Amino acid sequence: MSRMGGRQLDALSDKILAEIIQGSKFGGVLNKLWGLAEEGNFYRAKSAIPPTLTETEDLFARTIIEWQAIRKNESLVDKTRWSAMDNFLVRDNDYVFYMAN
Repeated sequence: MSRMGGRQLDALSDKILAEIIQGSKFGGVLNKLWGLAEEGNFYRAKSAIPPTLTETEDLFARTIIEWQAIRKNESLVDKTRWSAMDNFLVRDNDYVFYMAN
């Protein structure tokens, strides 16, 4: 995404996040940080952490960034070993689509 009009997309995502109701905003922030970190922009992800988060929310946001950094450097053996943890962290964001027979 950063290569495809990153500034415009960042501005659009910030505008969308501003319009999300307060109870759901933290999930939106985490998904934005996850997307930035997943593409390797760890500094941008860290810079995008809002200063208004609680200590617990800030810790979880930084954990998402660190998790993505670790995933970038892990070996095939480590990917297999830690797949259960990865599945746990993405359980709310992964969707299983069932197709009728």
